[in-house]
Amino acid sequence: MHQLLAFLFALAAFAQYPGYNPQSNETPDDRPEVRRRVESFEKLVKDAEKDADAVAMLDGMILMCKESAARDRGRVLKSIVGAVKNFDVPKDKTKPRNLPVAAAERLSQMGTEALKSITELLGDPKVSKEMPRVTPLAAGLVKLGTGTPEALESSVKLLDDPNPRLYAALAGAFAQFELETQAKRKRIAGAILASHETFQKRVDTDKSVGPEEKPKLADAGRAATIATLNALAVQKQPDVAAFKTWFAENKAKEWPEK
Repeated sequence: MHQLLAFLFALAAFAQYPGYNPQSNETPDDRPEVRRRVESFEKLVKDAEKDADAVAMLDGMILMCKESAARDRGRVLKSIVGAVKNFDVPKDKTKPRNLPVAAAERLSQMGTEALKSITELLGDPKVSKEMPRVTPLAAGLVKLGTGTPEALESSVKLLDDPNPRLYAALAGAFAQFELETQAKRKRIAGAILASHETFQKRVDTDKSVGPEEKPKLADAGRAATIATLNALAVQKQPDVAAFKTWFAENKAKEWPEK
């Protein structure tokens, strides 16, 4: 017994020495390799001529994030958000940057930690005017919303955002993912119908939507709306007005299952 106690006291004392590193299943934070990878990626983000190289790093960045502890995940997330917000133009303007859209497409792969960033990007004064970026961001938000109530509430709220691009992107996104319950399908259908009532007015009055873009955006929003409504309710209604009539008659009834 005396020998065992002596051994335990010695082990406790040894544990106080620098360099003592007991076995642990926890991933260490602030890893040098993460810092180096993030710094390398951010250099490429700032160099419009290295667009392809930056895109090629994205999947590795996402994987590294999933395998990292909290602060390192935050660093990776911040760097990818920075890529979405990048507006550097290559010298050869016939080859626009693919990185911002590619980064927007991958954000939701980072899980619920990306929710706040996606929502903020959809409200960003510059990013929110770019449909190629808005569309995958909206899809990512809805994807997270299929299992995260907070994300679902955010996507529903943004349907009524003054920026009509958000409605057009979100209305289409709801058709891409399976909502878990019929109650959610009915709720989203009702929210889309209500928001669609003001969509055309938002298109007409938004000064950031150019004259040539207005009819295209309006048509895209209407097409996305009826496609999603029919997908949610398993219908083949010809337009939004016809669906609205059907919805009023069938809202309280059982809907077909997909």
